[in-house]
Amino acid sequence: MIKVWLENNEVKGDTDLSIFNDAQMNEIRLGLTRNLDVSIYVKLEYTWEQMEEIRLGLEDCLNVKLYAKAEYHWAQMKEIRLGLMKNLDVTLYANPEYNQYQMEEIRLGLMKNLDVSIYAKPEYNGDQMEAIRLGLMQNLDVSVYAKPEYTRNQMGVICIGLMKNLDVSSYAKPEYNQSQMEEILAGLEAGLDVSAYAKPEYDCIQMKEIRLGLANAFTNDDKLVELCKEVLQRTASDNSYAKSLLLQICKRLNWDINKRYNDAEKILSQIVSTGLHITSETVSKSDIFELMFHLLTDLDFVDFVHNYRDQSASDNTPKKMDL
Repeated sequence: MIKVWLENNEVKGDTDLSIFNDAQMNEIRLGLTRNLDVSIYVKLEYTWEQMEEIRLGLEDCLNVKLYAKAEYHWAQMKEIRLGLMKNLDVTLYANPEYNQYQMEEIRLGLMKNLDVSIYAKPEYNGDQMEAIRLGLMQNLDVSVYAKPEYTRNQMGVICIGLMKNLDVSSYAKPEYNQSQMEEILAGLEAGLDVSAYAKPEYDCIQMKEIRLGLANAFTNDDKLVELCKEVLQRTASDNSYAKSLLLQICKRLNWDINKRYNDAEKILSQIVSTGLHITSETVSKSDIFELMFHLLTDLDFVDFVHNYRDQSASDNTPKKMDL
């Protein structure tokens, strides 16, 4: 152990002190002038920043032995020292496996008397720990997203949904990225049936397109006509989208889901035969609703469209709707 002392305000030692740089020597001098036991940190293995953290702990009469270890980065030492100053149980994070950011999040949780055992695990990075800590501070059920497979941003989107008392189960899944989660969350906030697009195979742009279609379904008659066209065009390739859209319309209009319309197939035939040339003048709103209900309840539309187009492929005579 190297012994040092002050002699005429100059640091002296029983060995060649030139092994220490100026910054280290300054920390040794500061400790001696304040009558501290500098032998704890007068070691070449400590950087001057580490020496400073140990010195500051000695000045506050802290148990610096808990962190006076060369394996700790000075920033880790600081987090342990700050915890000791608040009389926290630093043994919960005084572990070289935790970096300074992880230590900070555990320390902040302890300061708020949170159950840090939920996230005080090396597999969580500092950002993930923060998202879990913030959720605990809001008394949320963080078990929904306190999983290492979620990124901090994914956790954040789930946290927002929980704060708004939404059913986040539709998007609290690791296979959704942050942007996909945000689109599903936006749909839930708007009261939409997100099952129409809450599918990992849809990217966020596709999800947004469907969400906006659902949200704009009821603005005016012309848009309802356009929506009907979209349903007809998409059903053949994505039947689940059309059905979900129709269910949402029925829900918004408080329609009886079991109601039947006898002339719906005729209306559908005319729309398909005219090549989907629909305007608000040629098809009434009530006819469109009848068509939508029939698509939802009675008709195997995929087969119908395919069969009808096969039958009419050789007919070049334009057809008109006769409603």
